[in-house]
Amino acid sequence: MKKVVSLLLCAVMAFSAFGAVTIVSTPSVYAEETGKITKKERNAFYHQSGFIGSSIGVGQRMYFNSQGKNYLGHPVMMVRTCYSFYNDKHNRPKWLITYKGKPMQAKKAVKKSKVKRVFIAMGTNDFHYGANGVYKDYVEYIKGIRKANPNVVIFIESTTSVTAHKQGKCFNAKNIRKLNKLLEKYCKSQKDMYFVDVSSRMNNKNGTLKNKYASDNYCHLTFAAYKIWMDELVKYTDKLMLAEKAAKNAVSKAESTRSEECINKAYELVNKLEKSTVKDNLKTRLCKVEPIITEPSAPEETTAPAPKEENTSAA
Repeated sequence: MKKVVSLLLCAVMAFSAFGAVTIVSTPSVYAEETGKITKKERNAFYHQSGFIGSSIGVGQRMYFNSQGKNYLGHPVMMVRTCYSFYNDKHNRPKWLITYKGKPMQAKKAVKKSKVKRVFIAMGTNDFHYGANGVYKDYVEYIKGIRKANPNVVIFIESTTSVTAHKQGKCFNAKNIRKLNKLLEKYCKSQKDMYFVDVSSRMNNKNGTLKNKYASDNYCHLTFAAYKIWMDELVKYTDKLMLAEKAAKNAVSKAESTRSEECINKAYELVNKLEKSTVKDNLKTRLCKVEPIITEPSAPEETTAPAPKEENTSAA
């Protein structure tokens, strides 16, 4: 009996493999939720972006160059060794980031470059006190960029850590971990601002930077570390783009069909988005969609059949 059952199972599996038994699923208009971002879409996204950073950002630029001229659409790199919140605030040209070879404050560089979004990785040159002090400077810095560039989308990349044997009084894994938690919380409270954890995979369980990812046995990174960084960043932005794409398509479908089902689905996808201008605009569009109300059809009138006449003629 077991042998018969086994043979039957094999037959079913073979049939399925060759397409004889096929379960057909209806294609979903919301397939983007589980789809993929193309290389062309990703490059277009990053081409309109800028990266801001200090010496660790300079290392990132070197990594980008090593990947080829058109890596990620060739984003704008606004980085400088020894760049810090203090140097930016006091406009010290020798230690400012540059745009087209000219040193300038970040808020001005972002405006000059006309990028739509900016990725910021800062903090390592600013730990002259505890995490709360660095956080305060970071928020002031972000607000300055946002005030001069109200429409720019800001991505804060987690501050990378330092190796275990190079822990300083202020610049140490504990303070870096605390700073990142504060920044993550802050980003969630803001519109068009995202926190991306790009560094946890480089760290030991205690939050210190793994030696193999430190190019100087301290805090500067190897290309292997930048590979992790960019893998995490691209994964995050791909997911964001997919979510926005699905929500936009759902809203368009709701507008064209005005069906209650499509409208509800659109609201579901839009509400999943984080605070953003995209979310606000999609909600505004949805609010204007009035569902089609179908009147219930009246029951058809039925006429009772006429009674048959009795045959009274004589036989």
